[in-house]
Amino acid sequence: MQILALDFDGVLCDSSREVFVVAVDTFAGFEPDSPLLEQLRTLRKNAVEGGSEYRNAPIYRRFRDLLPLGNRAEDFGVSLRAIDEGAEIDDQAAYDAFYRCMEKSWLDTFHRHFYECRDRLRETDLGGWLRLHLPYARPESSVTHTSWEKVGVQPDIETPAQNSLKTAYIEALNKLAENKTDEKLKNDLKWHLIKAKAQLNPVSMSDADMLKYTGTFGRYAILVKWGQLYWRYSDGTDYILIPITSDLFGFDDTEDIRLKMMRNDDGEINGFRLVFKDGTEGSVKSRTGEAPE
Repeated sequence: MQILALDFDGVLCDSSREVFVVAVDTFAGFEPDSPLLEQLRTLRKNAVEGGSEYRNAPIYRRFRDLLPLGNRAEDFGVSLRAIDEGAEIDDQAAYDAFYRCMEKSWLDTFHRHFYECRDRLRETDLGGWLRLHLPYARPESSVTHTSWEKVGVQPDIETPAQNSLKTAYIEALNKLAENKTDEKLKNDLKWHLIKAKAQLNPVSMSDADMLKYTGTFGRYAILVKWGQLYWRYSDGTDYILIPITSDLFGFDDTEDIRLKMMRNDDGEINGFRLVFKDGTEGSVKSRTGEAPE
């Protein structure tokens, strides 16, 4: 059986050993007088020979800590320069500031020579080069040096798996609404947000529950037919009411209008009003009698 494994940016294998070895070779050609070179070459030799002592060396650990802050070949050289100069780099902003102080010609040349050194190592000792890529013993964050193995990745918002997409959609709508200054767009987002929240926690109504909403409201009526709540328009046409919340209903034929029930101080239905997607509301239609037969 043959297996083809493709590793992208150190996903399957810990590539930090390989890039350290190649970076030291490249750095030696650029900074031959660096006082760091003697230690770097000792660590490189240990890494190439399959040792493990290099992993605990402060220089290597510092190099590995800086890796997540860059994403190109020249960043390996920048990291070694920072260690060589004793630069205080604790976050991305500090790294970026140090990077900007580097000569562009140095960065460009290091980038090119890094790949030349890698190709030379691969061509002269392919087996040795491959052995520099060891599979991870455990999944570990290069930033925190902690693992999610047998723990799981903790989500920003904890929710049951079956609700994850709906919850993410609600969070996205909330963020968009917070950042909008255009009132029309904000109202539109809030309109969709109400429905999204209702889909996450759908309202269920029994026949007895629906009967509490029924009645005549001037020229209009709300009634129950075939286990469904209907709103009757003044011309006698019936429209299905779909519960969004306990007192807010959508219509089956439009997304732009909703019906909001009104209650008296005792919590009894005493009217309704139509609300519109643009944020406006119609006048209250008071309850005037029982629902028609």
